[in-house]
Order: sequence, then structure tokens, then C-alpha cells
Amino acid sequence: MTLNTLENLAYANYKEKNLDIAMDMYKEVLSDQTDLYGKYDISCAQTRTNIACIHIKSCEYQDALDQLDVAEDILAEDILLDVLGTKSRRLKKIRDMIACVQYEMLKFPSVGEIFNRAMTKGGVKNPITQNLLCSCGNGEVSDLEAMKKFQPARPESSSKLSGHRISVA
Repeated sequence: MTLNTLENLAYANYKEKNLDIAMDMYKEVLSDQTDLYGKYDISCAQTRTNIACIHIKSCEYQDALDQLDVAEDILAEDILLDVLGTKSRRLKKIRDMIACVQYEMLKFPSVGEIFNRAMTKGGVKNPITQNLLCSCGNGEVSDLEAMKKFQPARPESSSKLSGHRISVA
């Protein structure tokens, strides 16, 4: 229950562009998952992929690549039978992300991208919302279309604690 709640909060903070808070929550989720399930569990691979998405959004490509490499190793070494093909789809998505991150690391950035990366890495915050500026407000890290599709996965099980009163007849 606690892991689900933390994962939901991390996802919500990512959607609200509170990347530093989302990163801390995902790292806490990863720590808890490692303690509960072990270092090489599939859930750890998904959380590492989510952390990599935040690193990509923050223009921290080397950190993203490190997380994706570990997630790829976890999925590649998984000995469970892949009946529905979900393992191979996840592995393909991670490999696509690795290729895109490597491209971003090796390409020659434009002047605008250099400015955007400097603002993002410098931790410049919006004075109104106190959120970390991500690429100076346009929400894109780069002009590469493939990078736009990588976002943290929505938590599989959501816990709704809305506080509604339950009446019993």
C-alpha cells in the first residue's frame, strides 16, 4: 500500500513538473522495492525506467543511460517465461530509450538547446509556482520526436483515498 501511494505521488509530481520531488519519491520507491523484492525484480526495472524519464526531462543523459542499462540487464536476465510478450515489449522500449539517449548525448546541440539545458541543469525555478523550469517553459527537451514519448509509466494499481463518507443503511 505504501509503495502504491509513493508511486502515485511520484507520478503526480512528474505530471505537475515537480521533477526534483518526483525523483526523490521514485528513489524511495526503488529503495523499498529493492528491500522487499531484491535488486533484480521486474518492478525495480520499471521504477528505474521512470527515474530515467525524469533524468531525460532534466537533460541529465548520462544518469538516464545508467538507469536504463541496469533496467535492461534486469529484463534481459529475467528467467520467467514470457507468455504474453510483455517482457519483450518492455525490453524493446528500454532499448529504444537507450538509443535515443545515446543520440542526444552524441549530437551537436543548437544554441537554443544549450541555453535550455543550462537553465534546466542550473535549477532555475518558476517564480510563481516554484517548479523547476524544464526547457524554459516549452516542455520539450529536444526536437527529437522519439524523446517526447518517454514518460514515467502510470502506476498499475492506484489507491483512491478521497475521503468520502460511507453510510451504512
